[in-house]
Parts: sequence; C-alpha cells; structure tokens
Amino acid sequence: MDLSSQHWINLELTRDIPFKIIIPLSIPDEIKDVANLETRDWLVPGEKLIIFVEMGRCITSLDEFSFYCTVTDAEHTPQFKRRQRFLSLSSMSTKKHLPNLSTIKVDDGRMYFPVRIQVPNSTTRRYVVSAFCLRNTTPVTQLECYSLQPFIVTWSKHLTPQSIIVLLSIKCNIPENWKENIPISAANLKFNESAEDEQLFSKSIAIIKTADSSYTLSNGDVASVAFTLKPLSDEGAIRVSKMPLSFSISWKASEIEYVATFPFNVGKQKSDLVISAPMVKCELLKPSSIPLRITNMKNEPRKVDLCFGSGKIQPMTKRQEIDFQGGFEAKSIEFGFIPLCIGEHKLKIWAEDGEDSIYPMFPICLSVEKPQQ
Repeated sequence: MDLSSQHWINLELTRDIPFKIIIPLSIPDEIKDVANLETRDWLVPGEKLIIFVEMGRCITSLDEFSFYCTVTDAEHTPQFKRRQRFLSLSSMSTKKHLPNLSTIKVDDGRMYFPVRIQVPNSTTRRYVVSAFCLRNTTPVTQLECYSLQPFIVTWSKHLTPQSIIVLLSIKCNIPENWKENIPISAANLKFNESAEDEQLFSKSIAIIKTADSSYTLSNGDVASVAFTLKPLSDEGAIRVSKMPLSFSISWKASEIEYVATFPFNVGKQKSDLVISAPMVKCELLKPSSIPLRITNMKNEPRKVDLCFGSGKIQPMTKRQEIDFQGGFEAKSIEFGFIPLCIGEHKLKIWAEDGEDSIYPMFPICLSVEKPQQ
C-alpha cells in the first residue's frame, strides 16, 4: 500500500475521535490512568519531558498507532534592548527521571500515548504543543502553555591587584500566571567543561565563592552573588583574561528541580605577556623601588619595551628594553620612582611589542604615606 493511501486511511479513522494533550506534573513508576495525574500548563525553555496524547475512543486497529509532537513559539519572540553583559540561557537540565513508558489503555476505551519532547530554548512568552498522527501534517490536537524561565542574569567584573571579582545579578521575572515564589538552592561558577583546556584552567586559576547563595525570590527581586578568580601562577594570569566560565542556578518549580546554565567569558584580553608586582608601601618624596616581574609565554624570541607614565608617581626612567629568548621565561627588574602624592595610586605601566601595547591584567598599586618623623 502506498503512503498516500495510508495517509487517507489515517485521516478518516481519526476524524471523529477526540484527542487531548496532557502534560503531567510528575510521572509515578506505575500509571493506571493518566487522567488521575496532576497536570501543568507551563513549560521551561530547554527542558526534556514526557507528555501524553489521549485518544478518547479507541478502535482495535489503532492500537499500534504512533504520534509525534512539536513545540513551537505561540507568538513572535519579543525583541528588547539587552543590557550590557546580559547572559543568555544555554541549557536547562532537570533531575527528574524520565521512565520508559508503553501505551496505556483504560477499560473505558481511552488510550494514552507517551511522547518525549524537548522545549525550544527561546524567549517567547507562550508555546504551542501540537500532536500529529504519523504520516499526517495536520495536528489532531494542540495545547497552549506559558513559558517559565524566571531569571534575567547580568554580570560585572572588578579588578584588584591580585584577582578578578565577578559579580552576577539575578533578577526574578515571573510570568503573571505563576503565583508562587521561586526558591534557589545554589548559584555556582565553574570552568566551562566544553573548553578544550579546561584542566589547565583549573590548575592555574582558583574560583572562590564569597558567600552562600540560597534564596527565595518573588517577582522583581534581585539577588547577587560574587566570586573571586585568583591566578595561581603567571600562566594563570594570562589564562584568566580569556577564561570560559559557566554560571549555573539550581532552582525549583512545583517540586521539580532545574539547573539553568549561562556561559560567558570573563574578558577578551589576548596576551602572551604578564606584568605583575606586589603592592608596596613607600614614603612621600622619598626615592623608592618596586620589583616588577615580566613573564613571556611566546615561543618565538622577541624584544619588548617596558614603558612608564608620569603623574603622581614619577618614574626614574621612561622606557626599558627587555629581551626574551622564546618559550616560558620570567624576568625581574627593579623599577625606581619618586612618589609625589599621599594615598594609593595605580602605576602607569605597559609593554610595547611592535605596534601592540600590552597592559597588566591586574592593577599595580603603590601606597604612599607621610614620612616618619
């Protein structure tokens, strides 16, 4: 029998049969009647779940029928002006178990066909779930659901002489249909596991969480969590500028546990030269010095000029040439200067490599005090 004839038979057999899509809140290990399960009318972008297609009156010849379902946006995805350093959702996982189910037939003739679906990761407010009988392009039934992705995440960074502080802000944006608060059990930052050199990042950079991140948020609430990225070596100081990170939020909706993941990069500086120094204390107008460490990571030999700017810290020299033979190589120099103002000041220093200017990833600061009597 050709497909066009089979297509016509399916349409005729299903035309007067009532169909319905059921989205259960949870699926027990044993199901006698899907109609007794608690249902929901919302979907979380990116989640995987099992839904049921109910067929109201079953004909014996339809026992082996199969269905497939699609999930599409019910409306045009809203276009809005995204904030600077806005994080986009990349994935949504859940800890719920998805069992292997067979077709369920009830004594009164109803049949329930389990179908696995994955919700598109979009910013739409509403989804349409459509059920199709195989070989048919017209849905036998549809169900409209609203989207539940309650987080708007932005980030900022702050530099200290020895680390980067990353601040992530979580704004709770709950749909009008949702009447409950959103509990967050954890918010974590880690190296992006998809990075090819993830192990190198973990060995050279430490991620330090500064406080607990367990919250319960209502609509409009904003929670913040801070992390410190601390290089453990000169190689870490280079890698931290282009480190791929993954921010995750563990949260719950109607007792279903989800993990939302937001990948981002902490910086865009691409450098194979590190300029570092400890913070030192000195006295006003007294000639002083600070030990500078310049680490080369480039394989080829090169010459760089270390340059110093004037201002509240007056350098003894404006420029110093440094030769590197190639490969990993660190050199130390004593930079002499005269402090002209009391207080904490940032040293104006950079390296010139041909037409490229390379600045320290972390600020080099000097603390100038009054002369001791």
